[in-house]
Amino acid sequence: MKLLVVVCALVAVTLVGRSEGYACIPCSEVTCDELPTDCERVSDVCGCCQLCATKEGESCGMYSPSCESGTTCLYPELPAGEDAVQYMYSYWGTCISSKK
Repeated sequence: MKLLVVVCALVAVTLVGRSEGYACIPCSEVTCDELPTDCERVSDVCGCCQLCATKEGESCGMYSPSCESGTTCLYPELPAGEDAVQYMYSYWGTCISSKK
């Protein structure tokens, strides 16, 4: 199970770094939303705006902000024969404590 989390994290970092499947517009053309003061801030996928991190127990995935500190996004078990990258784009995980 931990191996699946590590593989998913590595794939996510690789995809975000290359922005495959997601077209970023220049940050100068982006208007960022104001955030509440009581949330942990993380960068959006393009690095233009800050977003509130996804909290423990909330759904997470390729199209949501990163999980808050001390948590990681855990996806359901990868079905046999399923492409890992496509799987991460198609399914949602849950932010869980990384200390468990």
